[in-house]
Amino acid sequence: MAMDLIDVCAGSYAAFWRSRKLYFAFALLPMAVKTVFLALVPVLGLTHEYVWTVLFLIPAMFVEGWLVVRVVRYALFSEVFPPLADPQVRRAVTGGILLYVLIALFHAGLQAVIFGVMPEAAGTTAQNAEFSGELPPPPPDGVSRYLFMAGALALIGGFIWLFRLFWVYVPAAAGQSVRAFLADLPAFRTSLLMFGAWIFCLMPFLMCVLIALNLLVIILGNVFPPEPLTFGLSLIPGVAFTLFSIIMTLCVTRLIQALYKEKEDRDHSRS
Repeated sequence: MAMDLIDVCAGSYAAFWRSRKLYFAFALLPMAVKTVFLALVPVLGLTHEYVWTVLFLIPAMFVEGWLVVRVVRYALFSEVFPPLADPQVRRAVTGGILLYVLIALFHAGLQAVIFGVMPEAAGTTAQNAEFSGELPPPPPDGVSRYLFMAGALALIGGFIWLFRLFWVYVPAAAGQSVRAFLADLPAFRTSLLMFGAWIFCLMPFLMCVLIALNLLVIILGNVFPPEPLTFGLSLIPGVAFTLFSIIMTLCVTRLIQALYKEKEDRDHSRS
C-alpha cells in the first residue's frame, strides 16, 4: 500500500511536469487574483480582522475553485476548457467549485482560529493573570495526563477519518455523486491514504518553497529595504500553494481512480 501511494504521488508530480505549460496557463489568473487579494489585506487593515479577512478572500477562493475543477476535468477527460453548454458538465463544474469554496472557507476559518484567535486569547489571559497576581494552574496529575493523551489521539483519529471530506470536490467535478463516492470506498482507509498522499506531496513542495524563500532573502536582502521585502516575500507562500493545489488535486484524482480500480478488481474476483 505504501509503495502504491508513493507511485501515485510521484506520478502526480510527473503528470504536472509533463503538462506544466498548460497547468501554469490554468493557474495564471488564479495566482494573479490571489496575489492582489492577499496584498490588499494589510492595506485595508484586515490583518487582525480574521473573520473579515476570510470573507474578503472568498472571490479568490472561487477563482481557485475554477482552477482545480479544470485540473480534474483535464486529468480525467482531457478537457482544456470544460464544455459548459452541456448541462451535466455545467452541473459538475458548479458543484465542484461550490464544494471547493466551502472547504476553503473551513480551512481559512480553522487557520484563523488556530493561528490568530487562540494565540491572542492565550496572550490576553496570561497578561490578565500576571496583572492580577494569580498563580498558574497546577500541572495535571497522571490520570488527567492519560485522559488528555486519549482525547488527543481520538481527535487525531477523527481528523484522519474526516480527511476524505476535504477532497469531495474532485468526484463532484468529475460528475460523480458525492454520496456515491463516500458510500463506495471504505471511509478510514480512503482518508488514511489521502492523508498519506497529502504528506508525501507536501514535504518536497514545502522544502522547495522554503529553499526559494531563503535564496530570495539572500539575493534581494541588500537590494530592497526590509519592510517591502518582507511584505513581498509574505505573498509567495499563498501564491505558491495555488500550484500545490494543482499537484494535490492531481494526486487525489489519481488515488480515487486507483481505489475504484482496486474495488472493481476485488468485485470481479468475488464474482
